[in-house]
Amino acid sequence: MSQESPPLTELTFISAGFNTFTLKKWFPIATLCFWLTMAFLSSKTVSDWDYEKIRSIVLGIFVALGLFFLARYLVSGFADEVWMNETCIRFQKDGQQETTPLTNIEELKSYHFQLGFPFNFPQYLVRMRFAEPLEMGKQIRFFIRSPAPGGLHHEKEILETLVAHIQNAQANPSTQDSN
Repeated sequence: MSQESPPLTELTFISAGFNTFTLKKWFPIATLCFWLTMAFLSSKTVSDWDYEKIRSIVLGIFVALGLFFLARYLVSGFADEVWMNETCIRFQKDGQQETTPLTNIEELKSYHFQLGFPFNFPQYLVRMRFAEPLEMGKQIRFFIRSPAPGGLHHEKEILETLVAHIQNAQANPSTQDSN
């Protein structure tokens, strides 16, 4: 990240309210859970199908999924503050700040979806993967929850602005580098 960090007055603060900024680190969780499940299943003889064996197989799959999500949570961190402008994004975690240009983002996915009962409120998810790993993690997820209907619009607009800035930076990388 050789880019000169702009002062905070030139950045827009985007972590507010009910946003969750998750900093993911690479960890072979899916592979690990797959092999644990296969080891569990291969330790059982499945020639005689009865309810006890089916129950133990289903239980093994649920345990593997539980371990998967627990390990995912344990290797993740949460950014304290996030700022952006047209050319860069800055993360702060545990007093450390890291600024990276938007052209460093190699993969961008954004979703807006409605969860059903019992949640009944919209969710907005933006996921970014960086070409050059950040010290805080290679993959960043922005996950916004709205506690009440209609409470999401301001945060959603901010993240839509961030997505537009990233798409513009990816479409015109030469203009970003000259700044």
